[in-house]
Parts: sequence; structure tokens; C-alpha cells
Amino acid sequence: MELRAQDEFPHTPDGEDDSPWKDTWWFVARDAERDVVVHAHMTLSANRQPPARTTVLVKHGGREALEVLRTEATRVRGDTVGNDLLQLTILEPEWGDAKRIRLTAQLDEVQVALNLAGRFPTADINTLCPGVLPARSGGPTGPAAGGVLRHVEASMTFEGSVTWNGEEPTPVSGFAIRDRSWGWRKTQAMFRFGWEGFFAHGTDYTLGLGCFRVDDTPGSDGSRASAFIADKDGVHVCDHVDLRLDGTGRPVTVAFSTADGRRISAETTRQGMAAHLPFQDPDSLTENSLMVVQSEHHLDMRDQDGGRLEALYTTARPRYSSVCEGTSFLGAG
Repeated sequence: MELRAQDEFPHTPDGEDDSPWKDTWWFVARDAERDVVVHAHMTLSANRQPPARTTVLVKHGGREALEVLRTEATRVRGDTVGNDLLQLTILEPEWGDAKRIRLTAQLDEVQVALNLAGRFPTADINTLCPGVLPARSGGPTGPAAGGVLRHVEASMTFEGSVTWNGEEPTPVSGFAIRDRSWGWRKTQAMFRFGWEGFFAHGTDYTLGLGCFRVDDTPGSDGSRASAFIADKDGVHVCDHVDLRLDGTGRPVTVAFSTADGRRISAETTRQGMAAHLPFQDPDSLTENSLMVVQSEHHLDMRDQDGGRLEALYTTARPRYSSVCEGTSFLGAG
């Protein structure tokens, strides 16, 4: 399945029905030294109004700013897509280490300007791990429909600034991860049991894991995972990953193994900041609606050779917006 430079830009739906189509761009950039994390997510829908939904979270030490905005898409130029909250300018659409993207965001309390650059060759999950992603919009357990779902994951570096109102800009730099996806999907059908993702930047490699669940039994045949090691020589598919969590639900050890015998293992040396984001908003303010809450845990690790890793463990869990609906309240009488 060919990955083209124009795939970085919005697509025209190619399916046979009116199921939801989404182009999505997702970035997480972390400056560990300055204790800054920027999360940015944009969804551009071809058949939903308004079409653009953007989420931006900035965490800087003990401060946090989070905003979500749904509007029309604003194409400032032919290479820019976004709205008044978040804008992405594609400076170089080629995949791999040639990729260049400028990310700008204007929140009420803080402004963000980042220049992102590709680090290693890109992991095209559909080609790398065929069968992990559903080929139909309803997912592995849902109804058939036209079109495919594409996911492309990449390691990146960044530099730029974060500027809180009334303060001087804070220069930031470090590692980033990104996910680019497009295609037909029904979020509630595909992800009603959630998913896990793990990414880690080593000195000369990046680890990536995505685990999609289609039932509620961890480790069952219904769980489908993609895993890779990326470095200057390319993207190497993994045939086994061991990820162990502690009682807080955060990773303590991890091991990635490729089919040709390469193995990278690491253990956590410090648990860093956590962030919680709205991946899917409730459909209604009055009805009990399913939503998806995404949690991100940042941590530092050491690999088997003593090398330092900056890691991100992200989870998504469905919840209902009305906590007490249908609950029986019992009293002494």
C-alpha cells in the first residue's frame, strides 16, 4: 500500500456509504528538561458539521491549559489546515526524516509555536502489520462498509516556544511522536473497549506499540497489536512485546523483539507527568452518552545497555457521561 507525500494533506472520501470519515493529525511533544508537554489533536471530517475539531493541551510544571474547539476548517494557505485554536502548516510533506511541519496554537492562557522534523523512516501500520487495523468502518465486529482506515506513525524532534500570557517565551525542544490517520470509522463500534499505545525515544532508535481491543479480555485473540523499532536503517516489525504495569497502571518494564532476533528491553527510572484528554466528547449534554477518555503517562527509562529513553504510555477507555444513571440509592429506611 503506497504511502504518498499528498497523504499528509486532507483526503477525499472514497467509500460507498455515509459512515463518518476522518482525517486526523496527532502530536505529543515533550521537553523533559523544562517539564513541558504539548498535546495537539485535529480531526477533519468530510461529512460532519462543523468539520474541524481541535484539542490542545499544554502542561508546564504545575500549570495546565486545555481547550477544545469545533469550527469550520480554516485553510490559511494551501499547505495549512486548522482553525482558530490549532494550525498545522506542512512545510515538507515527504515521509521519513525529510518531514517538516510547523504547529501553532493560540489558547486563552498560552501560545505555542513548534517546528517538527522527522527523525527516522515512517511506520505505515497498514503495510507493516496487515490485519491489525479494520478494513471496514464498523471495525472487526461491526457492519461492513466501504473504504479503509490508514494509520501512519512516526518519531520526530521539535524546537520552538511556549509563551504564557504576560511572560517571556520559554524555549522548548526535544522528542515528539505523531500519528496520522484517515479513512472511514465508527469510533464507538471500533473502540468500545479502548486501546493502548507505547512510544519511547532512545539515543538511536524509537519504539512503537499500538494495541486495539475488540473485546474486554486482555491478551485474548480479539486484541490486535502493531509494534516496531525504527532507526536510521528503517522500520523493523516486532513479533513480540512484553509490557508490564505497576499498581498505578503505568509501565515498569518493556521489551520489544523483532523476528530477526533484535531485542530492546528497558525499565522505568522515573514516572513523570500525566495528562488526561477528551478523545471523544459526549454526544449529548442531557442523555447518557458514550465518550472516550485518553490518558497519557510520561516516564523516563533505561535500556539494557544503560541508554536513556523518554517514553509515553497512552490509554483510551470508554466511559458514560452520566455516572449515576440507573443507580439504586439505598437508605436505612
